[in-house]
Amino acid sequence: MKNWQIISGLHAKDLSLMERWCLGKLNYELAIPYDELLLWETNTLMKAKLRVGTPANAPVKRPRESDNDYDANSWKQIKSC
Repeated sequence: MKNWQIISGLHAKDLSLMERWCLGKLNYELAIPYDELLLWETNTLMKAKLRVGTPANAPVKRPRESDNDYDANSWKQIKSC
């Protein structure tokens, strides 16, 4: 309990009250069948594999900040009319 007090900054009385409330909502059923756990794990891993996006550690590519226009193929400066 002391660790949770330090981490959350809440008093022990408040933590106990919230813990009892949460357990009541769960109907004091803290264990789940192995099959349900396995199904949850499989679904979670599949979702993680299907997630598309840029990895958090990937370098960010930003557009060039330039007043000049460039042809994408030749990288030569295009003269403005």
